[in-house]
Amino acid sequence: ADGGLVTVTLQRGIKSRVPANVAATTSNGVTSRSLGRWQDVQRLFTVEAYPLATVEVQTISGAPAGLLEYGCGYKDSMPPQEALFSVPSGIGASINKTLTNETVLFIADRNNHNVRGMSASCSFVCENMGYCIGPDLCKCPDGWEGADCTRPVCSSPCGVNKLCVAPDTCACKPGYSGTNCDQPLCVQTCMNGGSCTAPDTCSCSSGWFDSNCTTPVCEQTCGNGGSCTGPNTCTCPTDWTGHDCRIPVCVQTCQNQGYCVAPDTCTCPPQWSGHDCSLPVCHQGYFLPNPSLKLNAHYTKQTFWQEIKACNVSDWCAETDTFDCLQSDRLFQSLRIPYGAGNRAKTGKKDPQERCFFMELGQDVISPYPYVVATDQSLTPYHRYTPKTPYDYLSHPRQPHNNYVKPTDGFTQPWSYVMDRQVALVEYLNVTQSV
Repeated sequence: ADGGLVTVTLQRGIKSRVPANVAATTSNGVTSRSLGRWQDVQRLFTVEAYPLATVEVQTISGAPAGLLEYGCGYKDSMPPQEALFSVPSGIGASINKTLTNETVLFIADRNNHNVRGMSASCSFVCENMGYCIGPDLCKCPDGWEGADCTRPVCSSPCGVNKLCVAPDTCACKPGYSGTNCDQPLCVQTCMNGGSCTAPDTCSCSSGWFDSNCTTPVCEQTCGNGGSCTGPNTCTCPTDWTGHDCRIPVCVQTCQNQGYCVAPDTCTCPPQWSGHDCSLPVCHQGYFLPNPSLKLNAHYTKQTFWQEIKACNVSDWCAETDTFDCLQSDRLFQSLRIPYGAGNRAKTGKKDPQERCFFMELGQDVISPYPYVVATDQSLTPYHRYTPKTPYDYLSHPRQPHNNYVKPTDGFTQPWSYVMDRQVALVEYLNVTQSV
């Protein structure tokens, strides 16, 4: 392209509201992009070639002054637009010549009683001992080039990670140091065995990532409010344990081959009952709430016990007909599981939960809870012992329990997947204990 001048015209008001003005156009082989919604456009501009026939009047010498300022004086300056005159009354110029550093325009500065010469004018400073030899044209000394003589010249290439910073002088480009400029610099400290391998870029050791290698990576997911706090290390709420926080913790011992299936909740064999599976089931007897005044009643300290049961326990009871469900004096009082800053370290719950909430168990756990089927978010039927239903990584629509198999904003690697959980729908209940 030959270059040249252009005219930029700002369009305000109604012109910027005309849909045609925000549509894509093609001119001189260049197609612009549509601005889309014209309602969002506040101002437009057009660019056109500057008409060569236009006559311009420009100030070539003499400093401008405001209406209340005194613009006269005596001052030599470069560029000439900063010089001061006092009532100049005439000029003398060579015909058919351009001003240079030698060809000058003579100005009769009347009140200063002086004839002054104006050489070629450059609107920018010619740096590094360069000087103006024509309209916006600098003559640069050896070792410098560029429009304003600010680009140094090196007679031989500087090499990798180096820049020419002065005539025949190379230095490391920003972000590198060392004799050969091969040592990258990082403003941050690369922690946990990481190293600075590029400007402001850490290469982290296995098990760590982030800009300074301080965020751990866990190959396993941390369930039930657990957090990845070290390489392949989950820190769990106190209600949960295990390498992925999906093994519940029971403060009581589940006796008689019962097992801990949820926090402080035992699943008992059919022959045993109670919060710790310590009470035998006698089919010829019946349930007595604790405490009881009946003769020979076995009094225990537990009158109620907070347990996690299947969501809608009455429906579960209707399907399973277990001993506990058949006792009319056994009460199931719905509670809301504790949450928030004061309880998160125990329950893992940051936000308030619905009456029925999700809980994650290991992929091979047998429990009395209904499980969520990933593909359609349906629930398995109620069972006394629900068949294993591992949760797949993909569901429609995507759920918080889903894993991610490719880089996704807001989530961390690894981007692989194994069946590592079952998602149960449960509720938190206060359950009457028996004698």
